[in-house]
Amino acid sequence: MNIFDFDGTLYRGDSSVDLWKHCLKRYPAIGKRIPGQLVAGIEYVSGAISLDDFKSRFYRYFKGIPDMKAEVEVFWDLHQAKLRMDVLAYSSDDDLVVSASPEFLIAPICERLKLRSIASVVDSESGELLGPNCKGEEKVRRIEAQGYPMHYEKAFSDSMSDVPIARLADEAFFVTKSGIDAFPLTEDGDR
Repeated sequence: MNIFDFDGTLYRGDSSVDLWKHCLKRYPAIGKRIPGQLVAGIEYVSGAISLDDFKSRFYRYFKGIPDMKAEVEVFWDLHQAKLRMDVLAYSSDDDLVVSASPEFLIAPICERLKLRSIASVVDSESGELLGPNCKGEEKVRRIEAQGYPMHYEKAFSDSMSDVPIARLADEAFFVTKSGIDAFPLTEDGDR
């Protein structure tokens, strides 16, 4: 059984950012939220707010989407081509995807791929995070809390924030734009 990050690993780019761009094209009125999103971004970068607070404020644009569930299906119809077939070649039906992106965004594409998934729980109507952002050590907590195995054959990620899931695998791989390399862990499992 293998474990995968999603954005930058199985998907070329950031699916949350691409969903925002997609929605902005289809619902231009959500553009009125851009100034608030920029302020939230500046506050996050300066350390004034947490990543969870930033995401909740950024995702407020969801309020301007009439049917987010239907919109996500349209999004994946248009963006499924951004999946990384070179990385997906390592996947099988019992594998797990763990992502910081919203669960309602990740679950439909994982279902299409016949993969199980864990992601950040976000209200698709208000944009509010309904639990901690699923990143770093939170990924491991969520895996354990949902009863998934705590050991995997292979782990794949594009981010050093995924050292915690890389430690759960016999082999860990770092996904870059140009290929798949060994994850940069020391023998004791640290960066």
